[in-house]
Amino acid sequence: MKPIAPIVGISKIINTYQTFVCGIDGVLSKGEGMLEEALKALQGVNESGKEVVLFSNSPLRVWQIALALKEAGFDLRALKAVITAGEILHYKLKNNHSLGRKYYNLGGHLSKEIFASLSYV
Repeated sequence: MKPIAPIVGISKIINTYQTFVCGIDGVLSKGEGMLEEALKALQGVNESGKEVVLFSNSPLRVWQIALALKEAGFDLRALKAVITAGEILHYKLKNNHSLGRKYYNLGGHLSKEIFASLSYV
């Protein structure tokens, strides 16, 4: 498999693509808070008429990611979509009762919102 060459500066490829799919963990955020430079780059992608989709395998819900972005001063209108593993699991638990009704959360405090407003124990 041919390795993917790193891109230094998104402006080098911005005209090649219509949609940019961007991870959150390790790209927009490294631990505490959002990276201002990365957020500015995504804002620029949107301002150039391109679509931006964020994704994360974190247990956080979309509203939690949106809140962190908003607190960092990011205009949420620049995003086409935000997808998180936590949101997908919440949806599945809410809409597919054949998965069972009793769960043990191994995810710790960050994943507690997955079960919010659901009748699980």
